[in-house]
Amino acid sequence: MIKVSLLSLIQGLTEFLPVSSSGHLVLIQELLKYNPEGIGLEVLLHLSTSFAIIVYFYKKLVPFYKEYYKEVLIGIIPAGVAGIFFKGFFEKFFEFPHFLGIFFIINSLILFFAKQRGKEKINLKKALIIGFFQIFALFPGISRSGITISTALLLGSDSKDSFEFSFLMGLPLILGSGVVEFQYISLNLENTVGFILCFIFGLIALFILDKILKIKKFHYFSIYTLILGIIAFFIL
Repeated sequence: MIKVSLLSLIQGLTEFLPVSSSGHLVLIQELLKYNPEGIGLEVLLHLSTSFAIIVYFYKKLVPFYKEYYKEVLIGIIPAGVAGIFFKGFFEKFFEFPHFLGIFFIINSLILFFAKQRGKEKINLKKALIIGFFQIFALFPGISRSGITISTALLLGSDSKDSFEFSFLMGLPLILGSGVVEFQYISLNLENTVGFILCFIFGLIALFILDKILKIKKFHYFSIYTLILGIIAFFIL
């Protein structure tokens, strides 16, 4: 129960903060020597974080998808294709945790240079570029929210649009994969507690990230992942 609760808490916080949930889970599992059997818990926690997105953005869901449905479709294609056809390639990096430090440091560099440069709307071209860079988040240690928000900011979008597009673009993929893999979920007390913890801390993480983007301190997360990358070099 304690290990599942810890993993759920970490997943909830790091899924949305630009510090890589996959990297944290690999690191924690290596330190605890704990690897849950099957993918049931992973699928359940991803569904939990998708519900957190829905609750946090519930007032904006319909207006957003009405305005950006084309951009969302374009944005999810690159990572979707890479995930289907090159799944085995990316999964190999989860089996060799000594690469984790490198990816954390790459994530740090991405975040360091991510600063708002304009207030332009996200169009089809930008959505495709954001979607392409989202592929790199398939590596453990590189944050999906970090790389998509950073790319949007560098392309001239403001922090509000970058924040919303990053999470609402990814929502269909997370929900879709959760539905497809729902059969692997085992609903017991331990997993139910994990689901609730992940949901609560996911909401907290979204609130924190929203506020940090508004005060233009997003790049401060680069310090954290740099330190984490250095630590990973020495302990893995």
